[in-house]
Amino acid sequence: MSEHKFRPGSAWVEPKLYRFRGSPASHEIVVLRPWPDPRAWRRSSGGVGWWGCRPSIDLRRADRALREKATHGARHERAAALQVPAPIRSAVGPLPQWTQWAVLSMVARVDGALDLLQASPALAVGLAHSFALRPTQKRPIRAARVQIRRRRRQIAGWLGFPETEASVKAIARLHPDDRTPHGLTALRCLLLAGEPWLPHLNPITMEALALLIIQGPRRDRLTLGLLQEIGAIRSATGRDRAYGAVYRALNDGGEPGGRPGSPVLRSVDAAQQFLDEVCAQERQQWIAALRAEGPFPVPPYADALIDGPTPWEMSAISDAGSLVDHAARQRNCLDSGTYFRRILDGTGYAYELSWTEGTRTRRATLYLDARGVLRRRWGMEDLRLSCNRPAPHWLAEQVIGLLKRVPPQRLPAPRVVPEMAAVEAFDDRQIEIPF
Repeated sequence: MSEHKFRPGSAWVEPKLYRFRGSPASHEIVVLRPWPDPRAWRRSSGGVGWWGCRPSIDLRRADRALREKATHGARHERAAALQVPAPIRSAVGPLPQWTQWAVLSMVARVDGALDLLQASPALAVGLAHSFALRPTQKRPIRAARVQIRRRRRQIAGWLGFPETEASVKAIARLHPDDRTPHGLTALRCLLLAGEPWLPHLNPITMEALALLIIQGPRRDRLTLGLLQEIGAIRSATGRDRAYGAVYRALNDGGEPGGRPGSPVLRSVDAAQQFLDEVCAQERQQWIAALRAEGPFPVPPYADALIDGPTPWEMSAISDAGSLVDHAARQRNCLDSGTYFRRILDGTGYAYELSWTEGTRTRRATLYLDARGVLRRRWGMEDLRLSCNRPAPHWLAEQVIGLLKRVPPQRLPAPRVVPEMAAVEAFDDRQIEIPF
């Protein structure tokens, strides 16, 4: 019997979808039967036998047109999604991908589950994931058959929420991207605590819930208008960035209540402006601390403009302020203590390289280091674009050629080696062997 090579991907063999992930040495196989009896099993190279699972799916694939160059895996995933009837796809598809399987399984097996899903999607997600909201619940489908006949506030009460209409309305206002067990758990904590701002938030986002959970002096700096502004941001990336700015503004300086005189945050722009002011102050303090260590030595190579197919400029970073500015612009750690110390002791130096591509100016960071057995010549230690991305190959070749062709203005300073402590009883019969 011939042995088939393991290849990651997906394969649709009606009525099952096979997913292969990993490598021949460490892999996982997931088998899904999407409809009318949704079931899924997984098996890994490190395990024994097949186990039931709840895989991540995306039923919206069925209603998207395939691109001309779509992979075989994408076509097979779409074929599996098409097995689910359109009315059910339209109800389950908008949910977060990793919650869809449990809800699809409940809709297929519990009469009335589709009606609940269409009326209150977040509550249906909670009922389908009752094993997450109620850790003692081991049979969620059986429990759903019992609970589905009750009123919505009673279902909410069974899931641990206050058994009130206000809870049902708050659950219904949960943002579509946050209709997950995590979002429901956070909302439940705040409802049980009697959070007064929840009735005024629509939609209720996970970012707002995470900020509302904050207690102490930092909470006094939050405003309802700020949370409403975050909820109005449409993209998940935008909400995440806004949350990050507000969270950092609340925790500025590492103090429990923030810095003395920290303002109330009335908008995301106000939070970002406050962060910019804090960063500017910290930057000045950091530059002052670096300058106190002493001036930079003379650059090994003078600034130069190098001609070629793509002309580029080499500029020495010759003081602490320029070093901090360059590191911030390129988003790297050039201003950390390690690189700075090596510049001061004369065994390293940093340059900014710049060139033009079309209408854009590109920049890279070049760091030179002492090389050779005696550490008496200069060599390229690193050359990176912003965010530590690798620089173009042609630029690295030209930098190496420049270092070989042009004599430096100064050689690396010798490293100071501490003297060996005197040995009281030295045995001259020992032989000193170099490393």
